Amino acid sequence: MQVKIKNFDVQMHIKKKGIELAVSDSGGKHLGDLVINQKYLTWCKGRTRRKTGKKINWDKFISIIQDHPGPNRHFNRKDGKYRRGLSQLDKNAWTPREIKRLRIDFRAMSASEIAAKMGRSLPSVRGKIASLGIKKNPVRQRSKSRAHDIGREWSKEELSMLRKYYLTQSATQIARELKRSHASVRGKIAALGLTKR
Repeated sequence: MQVKIKNFDVQMHIKKKGIELAVSDSGGKHLGDLVINQKYLTWCKGRTRRKTGKKINWDKFISIIQDHPGPNRHFNRKDGKYRRGLSQLDKNAWTPREIKRLRIDFRAMSASEIAAKMGRSLPSVRGKIASLGIKKNPVRQRSKSRAHDIGREWSKEELSMLRKYYLTQSATQIARELKRSHASVRGKIAALGLTKR
């Protein structure tokens, strides 16, 4: 494999045009071009132009690389030889348990909060959210005529407590305190137009 810099438009930071790499096989046959800029990596197979090349954003690229099993080998310090086993990429792969936790946490937490909680980078969390296609479910407001059919009414004391603590406590903590469901608390926060920002 041979990789040559084809276009080098760089001054401290990569500019809009970015860096263009020409990629050839070991026999010198041109395979395509890789264009790297601030937002995307674009693979242009053969003589494909930039505009029609396959684009991938940085978050998605990082997520794919971190999830890829890699060359499943590691260096054994005791005997100084390479052995089969978990590579660094394998250690960073998302486990089914982490993915389940991510799906649950993303309903009530931001990506940066999840990254801090899970000990992962923000691009890794955002990339995994994108690759799984997870969306935040908007809380629908129920009509007043149906409110009494849904469950028990909110008392003035409960509403007062909700307004007091929604900035400092999670919806789950408030729900426990009020002995209400998480969905009920989230719905009431949305209905009252309370936001943390």
